[in-house]
Amino acid sequence: MQRLIPRLLRWIRYSLWRNRWRTLRRVWLQGQGMQIGPGSLLGNLSVSWPHSVRLGRACIVEDNVELHYNGPHTPEIRINIGDNVYISSGVQFNIEEQICVGRDVMIGSGTRLIDHNHGFSRRDLPIRAQPSSSAPITIGDDVWLGANVLILKGVQVGCGSIVGAGSVVLRSIPPGQIWAGNPARFLKPRPTPPSL
Repeated sequence: MQRLIPRLLRWIRYSLWRNRWRTLRRVWLQGQGMQIGPGSLLGNLSVSWPHSVRLGRACIVEDNVELHYNGPHTPEIRINIGDNVYISSGVQFNIEEQICVGRDVMIGSGTRLIDHNHGFSRRDLPIRAQPSSSAPITIGDDVWLGANVLILKGVQVGCGSIVGAGSVVLRSIPPGQIWAGNPARFLKPRPTPPSL
């Protein structure tokens, strides 16, 4: 019992300290213009332009998430995340246009969403000096993206779809399907619930 009480006190002190930092981070980001819905929990994340991010209600964003917008300062919302979204650690949103994530989405750790690509058509210019091409990414409601998924420019993932871990998604996925692989391809439809 004598060992338990100091451990319990350390745990309470640590929990209070961690919650205080979360509250300060939330207030700081909201002061910078980020829209954060009630009940959302934020880990230690990196945001390049907080005013261009909207986070819905009851979302959970774990540590080491990057919300990175490559463009100039604009008043528009560029990263729009719906209600009840879970974003695991190490996820990166790297955008030039826009990314919209629907409601009730789960995004596994290490997932990358990149809405642009470097130009490489001219041999007389270095690749980094060529103009990039970009297209918005849309993730529908009730989607599950497994760990280390890569979603590239212009992709739309339909409502109720699942993308397997380690997949590279180059083209849009229709609603209610399971895709996996590199490049990602159709595996099977999601099972429908039995009728009553």
